[in-house]
Amino acid sequence: MEFERIITHLKDDNSNVRRGAVIALGQIKDARVVEPLIEALKDKDRFVRIDAAGALGNIGDARAVEPLIKALKDEDSIVRSIVEEALEKVGEPAVEYLIEALKIRDWRVGEKIRVALEKIGAPAVEPLIEALKDEDSDIRSGAAVALGKIKDARAVEPLIRVLKDGGEIVRRTSAEALGEIKNARAAEPYIVALVRGRAAVALGNIGDKRAIEPLIEALKDEDSNIRRDAAGALGNIGDKRVIDSLIEALKDEYYGVRSSAAEALGNIGDSQAVEPLIKALREEDRDVGVQKNAVLALEVALEKIGEPAVEPLIEALRDEHHYVRSSAVRTLGKIGDSRAVEQLIKALRDEHHYVRSSAAEALGKTGDSQAIDPLLEALRDEDSYVRSSTAEALGNLGDKRAVDPLNEALKDREFLVRSAALKALTSLNET
Repeated sequence: MEFERIITHLKDDNSNVRRGAVIALGQIKDARVVEPLIEALKDKDRFVRIDAAGALGNIGDARAVEPLIKALKDEDSIVRSIVEEALEKVGEPAVEYLIEALKIRDWRVGEKIRVALEKIGAPAVEPLIEALKDEDSDIRSGAAVALGKIKDARAVEPLIRVLKDGGEIVRRTSAEALGEIKNARAAEPYIVALVRGRAAVALGNIGDKRAIEPLIEALKDEDSNIRRDAAGALGNIGDKRVIDSLIEALKDEYYGVRSSAAEALGNIGDSQAVEPLIKALREEDRDVGVQKNAVLALEVALEKIGEPAVEPLIEALRDEHHYVRSSAVRTLGKIGDSRAVEQLIKALRDEHHYVRSSAAEALGKTGDSQAIDPLLEALRDEDSYVRSSTAEALGNLGDKRAVDPLNEALKDREFLVRSAALKALTSLNET
């Protein structure tokens, strides 16, 4: 018989023969093929294992679920991916086994299981809700994560009940799940009172203003990551009542919190934050390279606030610190307010080359023709970075008066300048 003949090929020394047998079994509509295909999941050849997993997924027999879950530990990443797809195809019959497998202490397997449950979707919701009561905290936590990914409203009340769970991880994953489902019921005062720290941040992502108080409290958490995420969540809510707390967070010892607070203030866009943001620019430690992210966040925040920030930024062009002047110049260029053009032109003569270079770049973004002559003069600056930024700015402004000076810049001793001049001339020739 055909079936028995194919089975014998599964023991052949040639992996291509074994693979052909697996593919053939996958095409036979006979319940007897399941067990041989399960055995083929252990084959030493990765392609045989891949085809066996794919065939079992297409067949969809519940007997294959447990062996497929074991195969999630396969050493080959492609095998693991095909196994995950196979479990998704088996669908509802796989749910009970997948939930039980959440207790496997292997993060890679756990992630694959949660993804499979998410892809199965609605049929997995009720069993996952039931799993929230399991005595094993890993199962409860994994079930909460999966429910958050599925985003089914049926999970809201059960997840709220789990917020009283004794385990910190389970409470946190439940709160994060509610945050993903974004159901306003989860932000009611008695609910947010049950959580702290990262869980409060998760509920804040719902965007409900009732989460403000626990989020403000989370800005004082001992964990800097929680403080950072709390600032971000407050920015997403966008209520002006949180401005004072976010301004205070600009002084946090951790640059990530300062960055997040600055970004949040930019999202809220209130002029009340302008002076504190500029003050934070002065106080930001430039000696630590990674903290440039905080400086960038401050500049972006001021840019988002826009017009109300222009005059204070112009005032900041007179600051004694060159890095504050440079940040002010860059931000004014991005805001693009005509009031700043004259001051940006003056900044082309600043004593520090960072400021001059930033001024040239900013003027190139204004589109204002009164910047042409000052920029042509700056093309002869002693600093090569200033000359390069100037050449690029002249290309952006698109004024033909710059053609001859840029041609002369093609002879500059610095490659950086010659390259910028060539790019600018190419741009001018296209206009």
